Amino acid sequence: MNRPYVKQYDAAGDLINPIIGEFVNLQPNRRERKKNAKKERAFSNKRGTQLVVTKIGWLSFMKYRKVFQTIGNKIITHFKLS
Repeated sequence: MNRPYVKQYDAAGDLINPIIGEFVNLQPNRRERKKNAKKERAFSNKRGTQLVVTKIGWLSFMKYRKVFQTIGNKIITHFKLS
């Protein structure tokens, strides 16, 4: 049965039953679950480049490259027509 923690003091006012240790949660929190569920971007063999082909009409396609440049904590996306 789960009993709540009750502080107990001796006659001098010192705590008799201090909490020793800590609760370890084995389940991931929301941030960790979200990070694990996020899909990775599909890159080609070249790191930081993604080739995108878009159909714009019957037998006509537009092809461009997305180049991801990382500067510090920022990711800058460049679009280059191929």
